[in-house]
Amino acid sequence: MAYDASWNGEGRDPRDSWCRACKRLIEEGQATERVTVHGHPDLSGLYHQPCSKPFSSLAHALNMLGRWSRF
Repeated sequence: MAYDASWNGEGRDPRDSWCRACKRLIEEGQATERVTVHGHPDLSGLYHQPCSKPFSSLAHALNMLGRWSRF
């Protein structure tokens, strides 16, 4: 990811400017989905909506398995 020296902590975070799956720029107004995989920060993040589908399913499964492994 490119460093954005102009970001001042307000508005969009530059770390969320790139799709985690296809690595393309997420432009203003594009449909996105935030995927969160507990304990896996490399998979968690913002995705283009079409790119997020397999990762969203994976996140759901991993998060459910994580719940059961605590018992």
